[in-house]
Amino acid sequence: MDIQEIQEQLNKLEDLEDGGTIDFIDRQIELHYTRFDLSNKYLVSHSVEYFSSQLQNHYNLTNRIKVLVLQNCMLSQDSIVRTFKPLIQLKKTLALKSLDLGNNRIPVNELTGSILGKLLDRGGKNRAKSLNLQGNLITNPKGLLNILNCSSPFYELNLYDSCLSCEALLCLSETLAHNRYIQRLDLGYNNDAFANSSIVRQFAISISLNTHLEYLNLSGVSFLRKSEHLVKFLAGLQQNTSLQELSLGGIGLGDKGIKYLKQLLLGKIPITSLDIQNNKISAKGLGYIVESLPDMLSKLDLSYNEFKSNSALSSLGKALISHRVLRYLNLSYSFEIDSLDNKALICFCRGIKENGSLTEFICESAKIGDDPDLFCNLLGEAISARRLSLTFKISAVNCFSSKSSHNSTINESIRNRSKKTSKKLESQDGSTSNTRRDMYT
Repeated sequence: MDIQEIQEQLNKLEDLEDGGTIDFIDRQIELHYTRFDLSNKYLVSHSVEYFSSQLQNHYNLTNRIKVLVLQNCMLSQDSIVRTFKPLIQLKKTLALKSLDLGNNRIPVNELTGSILGKLLDRGGKNRAKSLNLQGNLITNPKGLLNILNCSSPFYELNLYDSCLSCEALLCLSETLAHNRYIQRLDLGYNNDAFANSSIVRQFAISISLNTHLEYLNLSGVSFLRKSEHLVKFLAGLQQNTSLQELSLGGIGLGDKGIKYLKQLLLGKIPITSLDIQNNKISAKGLGYIVESLPDMLSKLDLSYNEFKSNSALSSLGKALISHRVLRYLNLSYSFEIDSLDNKALICFCRGIKENGSLTEFICESAKIGDDPDLFCNLLGEAISARRLSLTFKISAVNCFSSKSSHNSTINESIRNRSKKTSKKLESQDGSTSNTRRDMYT
């Protein structure tokens, strides 16, 4: 096949995608009053002009779409300009309050940033906006600045996996220090942005100055495993009074990083949710965590760590007994105990049984030597004593023996919603438990 034939095939595919997108727009745009989702429908040629004209007609006539989702639509700078520039020129204020452009790999340069900033301004200067740029390319600080400088405040900003540069993070930090509206910020998997420890410190200080931020995701930012970076980040964050949810999964903190977390942050800010999955935490690091659990912590994710000692069971059991605020606990793929100690297991089960606040408990694929049935059966008995108030999923496997592996599972979802609900506990030999592994692995 020569180049001309390949080009002809590409043109046919483009025409086919264009026609399918146009048909979808015709069928759907009049059916959705407040939300229009064009995700995975490619805007490649004629469909760009058609979509732009339909949006103009909509906002001129009804002005009802508040949420616009264009994830994975093969958008480019050209299609961004052709789609949104006519909307900017409309005289009326748009109802738009949420824009999702995730996973388009758009280079957010000065022009693209200016177009998006002006579009968000058309949604009303006093209305807080939500913007999702996950999976795009934000290396140009001026492009990000053109978005952040729009007169409309943001309550949610998603820059997950966006190749954020250090300079762009510095621009964002300056905005955070003054913007009192941002409540949710996702910077997961933007490792290069945190390469400079001084910028990391300035970013953390800006978080402390922002009195409205409630959710911060820095999962996958492996530069934070470095002591210098981690200490500056945690120290700068200490003065924050609004942060409730913090995600630090997949960083590789280890026990040393968890010790810094204990000394510099836990107990100093009022977080209610902590995600530290996949951080190579051992039973020793777990001890640091349970010694300093924040008083209001209600959600804790410890999955995909390395608890190889019975002391981990004892520590968790004592923490569950003393910390009665915890509602969600995830320990999946973390236990790897060769020889199970009955006293430690009984202590752990007692914590599950006596903590009446715990409503969701996940402990899948625990590696238990000797008899995984004992682990699951005793946990099952403790859970059954909760009188249907606990949603749970547990399973254990013996993968220490060279003999055929023995698998024990108990998977159940029980809610205390009706007295008519009957409890059901299942214990099966040779069964398997399939669970989607989280993105941090």
